[in-house]
Amino acid sequence: MIDTDNYEGYTNDYIWTWKRYASHFDHDADRALIQDAPLLLAEVKRLRKELDAAEDVIQYALDRVGNDDDAKKVFEDFLEVIE
Repeated sequence: MIDTDNYEGYTNDYIWTWKRYASHFDHDADRALIQDAPLLLAEVKRLRKELDAAEDVIQYALDRVGNDDDAKKVFEDFLEVIE
């Protein structure tokens, strides 16, 4: 998994540098990937927050199913998928 903490402190002031750097690549896909790096990082962070929230909801439900082993198994399986 990518450790997004490695990118803490980057600023959007450097986006123009990305675009200039990307102009040296011959393939459109390479340029697009470099230019969109800040957007991709933001999306990864947003999705991780959503996964954390989903994990909290599933854990909350798991804590309340009592002795229903089938329900516990379902929630435990969901937690494994998220992790």
